[in-house]
Amino acid sequence: MSGASMGASPSPADFACSELELHEALRIVAARAATPLGRVEILERRPSADEGAVAARRRLLEETLALRNEGVRLRFQELDEPGEALARLRLDGAVL
Repeated sequence: MSGASMGASPSPADFACSELELHEALRIVAARAATPLGRVEILERRPSADEGAVAARRRLLEETLALRNEGVRLRFQELDEPGEALARLRLDGAVL
């Protein structure tokens, strides 16, 4: 019985993640994140075929690297997790 007949084949993104051991690489990078929210953001990264989304993320990365090269150091350790504050702001039926 072939692997294809045993169930649905993985999506191209899932296949790429497993082939590139992306999950393990993300776990290693996430361990160095300054905040729990940062760790979650890193662990949720996946390959994308959306050129616009990739370009937007690349611009953010380039801006961050440019700031770093200028000696700017971003400190996220002092940031509080926003979940509780956002929950207090939540209004029934409202979208933030």
